Amino acid sequence: MIQLSTLIDETPREFNAGRGVVFTWRPATYAEYLLAKQRAQTHIQQSAVALRADGKIGDDAEPHAALEAIALATAEAEAIMAEEIVLAATISWRGVGDPKGVPMPFSREAWRAYARALPNEADGYALQVLEPNLAIETEGNGSTPAHPGAAAGETPPVKAAPESSSSAA
Repeated sequence: MIQLSTLIDETPREFNAGRGVVFTWRPATYAEYLLAKQRAQTHIQQSAVALRADGKIGDDAEPHAALEAIALATAEAEAIMAEEIVLAATISWRGVGDPKGVPMPFSREAWRAYARALPNEADGYALQVLEPNLAIETEGNGSTPAHPGAAAGETPPVKAAPESSSSAA
């Protein structure tokens, strides 16, 4: 069982990303999470329009190329959502400076530069920040996980009813 009180606690936390970089952050609020999710969905919609206009998806598109295009748009949307949550949750950072050693304030551009330069460290921090929101999203509606293939629109397999021992032969 998850403890929602610990997940939504906005007490600042620190994450040591290595190489002398320390992030101070707090869990993103649910409103910030929803805004990030909306931006990601908007990206998917805009990508679908552009892909259809370019002929990459639709009735005349080559199926394999269409799947690749959709997968790329989805991955981009997930990255947008993660970045928005990281930007909302990060209070400050230490140990990041310009080439002259002058400390840089945390910003969208600085985060992107850091993520390009040190992708493993950036991913580690992003996962730390995203964890509370992902746990709330997973557990929030109390539903059981979807069956394999649900995302592709498949229906779950039907299990046969157990045979009753009282049935006549």
